[in-house]
Parts: sequence; structure tokens; C-alpha cells
Amino acid sequence: MDGIRLKYEPLKGVYIKGVIGKQRYFMSSGSGVVRGLDLEFSLADMFDSLFTKANIIIGGGMISKYQSDQDPIYKLPENVAAFAGRLNLITGKFNIGAEYAYKINDPSAANSYIYKDGESFLFTASYSTKGLGILLTAKRVDNMDFRSDRTASGSSLNINYIPAISKVHTYSLAAYYPYATQPNGEMGIQGDIIYKIKRGSALGGKYGTSISINYSNIFGIKRSAVNDTTAVGESGTLGYKSNFFEIGETKYFEDFNINMSRRFTKKFKAAVSFMYFEYNKDVIQGFGNKYGTIYGNVGVADLTLKLKPKNSIRVELQHLYTEQDAGNWLMMLAEYTLAPHWFVAAFDEYNYGNEKSEKRFHYFTAQVGYKNKGNTFTLGYGRQRAGIFCVGGVCRNVPASNGITLAITSSF
Repeated sequence: MDGIRLKYEPLKGVYIKGVIGKQRYFMSSGSGVVRGLDLEFSLADMFDSLFTKANIIIGGGMISKYQSDQDPIYKLPENVAAFAGRLNLITGKFNIGAEYAYKINDPSAANSYIYKDGESFLFTASYSTKGLGILLTAKRVDNMDFRSDRTASGSSLNINYIPAISKVHTYSLAAYYPYATQPNGEMGIQGDIIYKIKRGSALGGKYGTSISINYSNIFGIKRSAVNDTTAVGESGTLGYKSNFFEIGETKYFEDFNINMSRRFTKKFKAAVSFMYFEYNKDVIQGFGNKYGTIYGNVGVADLTLKLKPKNSIRVELQHLYTEQDAGNWLMMLAEYTLAPHWFVAAFDEYNYGNEKSEKRFHYFTAQVGYKNKGNTFTLGYGRQRAGIFCVGGVCRNVPASNGITLAITSSF
């Protein structure tokens, strides 16, 4: 944003944040003005003598955007506000949190200019102890696309952040079909279990074995007509009605995955993963009725061998099986690391299962990189497939390309 942000702690455990300005839109600014205020109370910080083994965090916020109405057809609200309240309970091994947000009607290009109010609810609960972690998440979102410019689309000028309750995969073929939150309406759950088998046991081995199991399932919300004279989602109307507890009939996404990792010796470790997914490409990527739902399985083997104290070689084998979309993929990678600064890698993604034989391409790439403190420099040459790529939880659609790439990543 181009503007001002203020943070203030008037009392111990009381936190106030405020912001006003315009969102950056590439090299310029968006047309809307954003204003926000947030207030949070941490009872353990305020009353440390009473909350020695637990903490309750209570917070609330308001954010609004102003944009003048110049629409020739509709009378549009120039000031649109959203409100949210949250509660977080932390005690012993448990952490439970909930947040509810409400948005005043905000007709925009993203919701086909309907005048329905928006709301969302997020619930999380976790349990953690030595060797075991459990996380449960549930979410409902209804008409919560919120931007500083009502005409914006895609990923531009979003004000609010709605997390996707699905695992962010690190392996390329497992991340080939990533889920993207549908702010206009979705309901979903996610469960995560992480367990470490003790060292010295038959299954744990000398160094222990880690197992993680993750499952997520996301549907649309159920919509019904406001009355018998308007269609569901008709522009210029209230759009639709939706019961808070009713799940829609259309499945957007499902993902079941399991990962096991184990160190066999001081020099050798391995990890294997399996993933089953259902991916509604038409909904998630906005293709209408072009592709339908993609069903697939992914298997991964990740092997690392330390050759010397500072030298190691890592090999990845990945396979994606599906009868839809572009068909089967095979990926192979080899990486040599000379710690702490240098690494060299080469990998090939082969779309051998494409039903069109002329599109069964090899996407081969070679890279060399240098790391120093918080900076990484990577130089590569090869062919890049078109599609959605995710780095650090941020996904973007990239075109196919062939040539030299230079990437510089800095953390500070």
C-alpha cells in the first residue's frame, strides 16, 4: 500500500493497529482508498498473575474501502465496510481459535454485481504433545470477494485474505493441481496428523520415523433463488439465499496424502509420499464447463545421501497418474550440494501420458545456484511447462517458455 500504518500498545497486552492508503497496482495505485482499524487484547499479558498456564486472545477489526460511483447502470455503494471478531484460547497442549467476518453488500465484477451481504467463518483446533500433533480446520465463505476496486479481477487488489484449508505441497507433481480459495462461496474441512515413531523401536529404527497424514474436502455452498421472479446470481439483485449450514452439491476439491520419512544411517535418509486428489478444474480455474473434475494419484520418493561432511546428493522420483486433462507425468531430479553455498540440479518432467502424441514433451531444466546468508542466486536453462506454479504458498499461472532464467531471492 501507499499510505500510513500505525501500531500502538497503550497498555500491556492491548494492541492497536490502523492503516489508510491506496493499494499498489503494479507500478501505479488502485482507484479505491482503504481504511482499517484493529484492536486486540491478550489476557495473559494484561493479567499475568491470573493466566499462568493459559491465554485468551480477543480481537476485532474493521476495514472499509471508498470508491466513487460512476456506473451508468447500477447505483453502487461508495463506502463498503467489513467487520470481524476473533477468539483464541491457548491452554496446555490445546489451541482453539475462531473468527467470523461480515461484509456489507459490495456489487463488483467478481460477484456479477449482486447486492448480497457477505460472511465467512473459520475455526481451528490443534493438539500438540511430544511426538504427536493434530490439527482440525473448518471454513465457510459466502460472497467475500473484497477489493479496493470493484472492477478488478483475477488476483488484483484483494483487501482480505482467506486461507485455503488444504495442504501446500512442496513436490512439483503433487502441486500440479493446487487448490485456490473460492471467495464467492465454499465450505470445507481439513485434518492433519503428525506422528513420530520412537527411536529404537521396530518401526522407528535407530533414528525414528515420522508419519504425516492430511485430508481436505471442499464443496460449494447451496444457493437458492431470492424469489420466483429472479434467477440465482442475477446482476442488480440480492443474488441468492444461502443457509449457513447447507453444503452445495458440487465438490471443488479433495486431497488425501500420507508422507513417511526416515533416516536409515548417518549418511542416508529417505521420504516417500502418496497423494489421491479430486480437482474441479472448471470451478477452481474458471473454465466454465470445459474440463470437469480431474482424478489423480501421485507417488514420490525422495532420497538423500551425504557423501562428505559438506557434500550430498539428492534424487527425486515422482509420478502423476490421471486419465483426465494432460494425462500421466513422470519427473526425475538430481541435485548435488556443496555446503554451505553452492548447488547444481537437473530435472526432467515428461508428459508421457498425453493422449496427443505430438504433445508428449520433455521439460528438461538444469540449474546452478549460490546461497549466502539470506540471499539465493539461481541461474538455469531449460523448458518450462505452462500451468499453475506455487512457491511459498503463492500460486500463479505461467505460460510455457524455453530459455535462460535468473532468479534472486532475499529474506531480511
